[in-house]
Amino acid sequence: MSAGSLPAPWRRNGESRPLVAWREAQLSALGRTLESALQAWCQAWGLPLVAQGVTCGPASAEHSEGAWQSAGAAGTGSVWLALPSSFEQKLAEALWGSDATMGPIARRIAQACSTDWHERLRAALGVVAPDSAAPARPKAAGPWSGLVYVSLPADARLLLDAAAVEHALRCCAAELPRPVAAPAATGTLAPVSTALAALRLALQARLADCELDLASLQDLRIGDVVPLPHRLDAPLLVRDAQEQVVFAGYLARAGGRKALELARPAALQPD
Repeated sequence: MSAGSLPAPWRRNGESRPLVAWREAQLSALGRTLESALQAWCQAWGLPLVAQGVTCGPASAEHSEGAWQSAGAAGTGSVWLALPSSFEQKLAEALWGSDATMGPIARRIAQACSTDWHERLRAALGVVAPDSAAPARPKAAGPWSGLVYVSLPADARLLLDAAAVEHALRCCAAELPRPVAAPAATGTLAPVSTALAALRLALQARLADCELDLASLQDLRIGDVVPLPHRLDAPLLVRDAQEQVVFAGYLARAGGRKALELARPAALQPD
């Protein structure tokens, strides 16, 4: 098959692109950063505060269509902006009420308010002024494209490509939850005694067995003493839960309590 006749959805190697998706926490952090910038803008101009007026989400193919204009570059990425034709009129109504007329002075104030709106959003996203190399319109969005669609108050919209989103998230890194730091690697293995220090093991120590006839067993009462054949100078075996011998032990007393003095069993003594 020739390189010029690749079937869909195959692409040439030079046309490949990374698959990008954003976590909900990242999109929420981006939205909170833009909301904070708009709240500061509202306070500076005496406007009603924006109440949860920003939403961020993955861009669909429909979102990438429309009258987008370049808003600037964010790192190596690009940001696009779409404003309704009545944007400045809406600002004037917010400043002076719905009956406001757009005379020369009112228009200049609305334009200054709009310029400040743009500058605050650019600062929040780390956007610099667009240059001639910036793409005029976004590429088609879709699953794993990494494009993010932002809905703003007054029917304004933003579109950020994957690189611009990554740059913006670095600018608002304080908004993201801090990951739990992993323990620093020491470069050496921990001793077994240290690694298992907190582990609890059940041990059992058995004395030599004794035999009783059934009549003697039936006659036993509390307080009776049963002599055992185990010699005091003879070790008993300390076993783990799997019945494996791990120590020899000698009956002892420590601090008024019965105890075992541990020793290596003869079977485990080196030759």
